[in-house]
Amino acid sequence: AIYEESLSIGPIVSGTLEAVSWSPTQGLSCTNCLVPYLTAADAQKYTVTVTDVSGCTSTASVDVSFRSPPYFLPNVIHPASQWPENQRFFLQSSHARTYDISIYDRWGNKVYAAESLETNRQGQGWHPSRDTPSGVYIYKITVEDVEGTVLAGDVTVMR
Repeated sequence: AIYEESLSIGPIVSGTLEAVSWSPTQGLSCTNCLVPYLTAADAQKYTVTVTDVSGCTSTASVDVSFRSPPYFLPNVIHPASQWPENQRFFLQSSHARTYDISIYDRWGNKVYAAESLETNRQGQGWHPSRDTPSGVYIYKITVEDVEGTVLAGDVTVMR
């Protein structure tokens, strides 16, 4: 599952319940309700114990884990392209995320760096200037997501 603020967990029960208890308590919106919302994006095993009006108890567990959404990056950009999305190097994703980016030339010189960029924003990211020569450039992107994803690779600038 991908972490979203509206993500909840809960057992399927029948009958009338007397008590509900979740453990651990960290990361849940409540510990004595039937369907708590997750309040943190931490991998965790949650256990719920329910007691019905007759005093019978039942316990169930669920393992919750998170993964980052897939990310998309171009492998070639053309600053003079007629299509704006082909002019810039920016991170695309199915979910809004913030990221930091560094771009290096083939000699290891940093040619661009920016912090706290937002995914899917064409106006953000690296737009090579007219002075930037054609060639292969190395990038490193650190995404502010659950896993602390680091993306590294190369992009070709064509003139």
